[in-house]
Amino acid sequence: QKACPGAERSLKNRVLIALGDIGDGKASTFLLDHLRRTQDGRLLNNTAISLGKIGAKGNAIGVLKELIADPKAYIRINADYRS
Repeated sequence: QKACPGAERSLKNRVLIALGDIGDGKASTFLLDHLRRTQDGRLLNNTAISLGKIGAKGNAIGVLKELIADPKAYIRINADYRS
């Protein structure tokens, strides 16, 4: 881990993207929970994109609306990001 800083973040991003690419709705609970908890803008974006890919946009939109009120600017900006 110390030899390769950022490796864990990179792996998380790949997992989030893969879950969206697989497209199984069973991942929506995990992804929604991750969307609520993440403090990383890139992870937030990839989680929201994956939720859209698996057909859980409605649930994601509700969480993203909550995150737009987050006190941290980078969370608000990423919650409102449109790809």
